[in-house]
Amino acid sequence: MKYSRKFYVGTSPLGLLALSACGGGSSGTSTTTIAGNAVLGPLQSAIAFIDYDGSGTLNTATEPYTFTDADGAYSLASAFGTQKVVVTTNPATAGNLSINAIDGSSGASLSGVTLTGPSGATVLSPASTLLEKSTLSEAEIALALGLEGISLTDFNPYADGVDADNALAFEKVATQVITTVKAISAAAQGSGAAAEAASSAAFSSVISIVAAKATAGETLDLSDATDLGA
Repeated sequence: MKYSRKFYVGTSPLGLLALSACGGGSSGTSTTTIAGNAVLGPLQSAIAFIDYDGSGTLNTATEPYTFTDADGAYSLASAFGTQKVVVTTNPATAGNLSINAIDGSSGASLSGVTLTGPSGATVLSPASTLLEKSTLSEAEIALALGLEGISLTDFNPYADGVDADNALAFEKVATQVITTVKAISAAAQGSGAAAEAASSAAFSSVISIVAAKATAGETLDLSDATDLGA
């Protein structure tokens, strides 16, 4: 069963701006549905939320959130049009809410994972997260990850009718990226870094490696220690 709780901005500056644009505080304020899928396997029972303030962490009092379903799908109502969405299995990122997320394809428990993407992305994955957190173009990241011709923001490897080879390549990269990020993050936390800071630094490290490969026109092999040491 999917559980969903949604909250909306009231009298924040953004809320006042929205009311002004609508000509006052009438009850007819419209919302925009933001729907998509979180992919690391289908990421089930994670928390998806609209990151209104850009902090990367959920404010349960002002930001809409929901739990992803068995397909990793989420649907949120935004009071401010299309916005960036964050999906997380980390309670510290999700306003300290309880999370018991799993990889829907294997049933394996998933903890310490946070995915995002550019505003308007319909599939959130490690690849879309790299895109959002870097200054590289989608084409550059796709080249470096060996995913040329595959959308990093809209391709769902678990959707019906997708190319099987593309789906396998996408999921392989997703697994390798998140495994690398979690390993780097764990090392940083072992040295005293906070979980969110460690995760951000880990993604930055991977982005630096991806950027070097993209500049050289080469494909990154995240299973190769030599590439990771580039």
